[in-house]
Amino acid sequence: MPTPEERIAELAPNLLFGGHHCQATDPIGMEFAIERGDPAYRNQLIALRFETVAAMQRIFADCAAKAAKIVAETSQ
Repeated sequence: MPTPEERIAELAPNLLFGGHHCQATDPIGMEFAIERGDPAYRNQLIALRFETVAAMQRIFADCAAKAAKIVAETSQ
């Protein structure tokens, strides 16, 4: 049975390069609103989509930085 470290090492390429996807990071399907919606409503939805993606990317970046710190500390 692999150790936790070996299992993480096996998954690392997929985690880094997008081998696994989840609904939290899938794009929000808004084509129906963009194509037929009211322009003011459409612009609000597009802005919300960008804000959501930006927030998720900040979280991913913070987590990656914390993970790098943990790896650096345990590697010494």
